[in-house]
Amino acid sequence: MAVIALKCPSINVYVVDQNKEKINSWNNTNLDKLPVFEPGLKDIIKETRNKNLFFSSKIDEAINKSEMIDVMQNTIIKSDLSKLHNYEDEQIDSFIKENN
Repeated sequence: MAVIALKCPSINVYVVDQNKEKINSWNNTNLDKLPVFEPGLKDIIKETRNKNLFFSSKIDEAINKSEMIDVMQNTIIKSDLSKLHNYEDEQIDSFIKENN
């Protein structure tokens, strides 16, 4: 999502998560505290955060501002696939009910 924000500066990108600690890590001014490491990510976040890349736990607010939504999940192990599908189904059903 950070690369989309970098390459498409006219598009606002909202990254949301229910986990407020994770969002706080993404919003931390100390870029060494980002919750993941990818080469070059700190530079991209520094350039785009709070310009057209926003991290928030206010999911409904971000959805209402969005023109496109990309749902992502953490990588899971094969034995947990049924849990993932059940979770995804619940999240998608909830979103559809709330936004129709």
